[in-house]
Amino acid sequence: MWTRERVNDTDVASRAFSAVATVVLTGEDAAPLSFVIPRHPFDPAAGHPGAIALVAGAGDLAVGQAAFPTLADPAQAMRRMTVYGAGLNWFLSRGVAVLTSYGHQIFRAADGGVARPDEDTFVARFQLVL
Repeated sequence: MWTRERVNDTDVASRAFSAVATVVLTGEDAAPLSFVIPRHPFDPAAGHPGAIALVAGAGDLAVGQAAFPTLADPAQAMRRMTVYGAGLNWFLSRGVAVLTSYGHQIFRAADGGVARPDEDTFVARFQLVL
């Protein structure tokens, strides 16, 4: 995505991208950022694990330098962030899932600012869709 916005008489050009890939190890159809419906619900006695998906992604956001310092304080706001991540998702049955993801975020400061330290995140959630 590329954008040019005029904010308080300042033109700011920004860009961003995001890419996500999904592979379902158990053979079901996959679509990025979608709920996978297992062929067979989780049933260990019958040897059915549900559906298991691996997810990987990357993204980047860069705010135009013109935003600093007029619209954003370079001591507080970052000019750019890049993220890399991966996840393991387990779909136990239709509408029931355990979703996990890890992300590594890299920040870059605007001119005159100091970049904040890189961050690592781990998110796990149980999802129930009725």
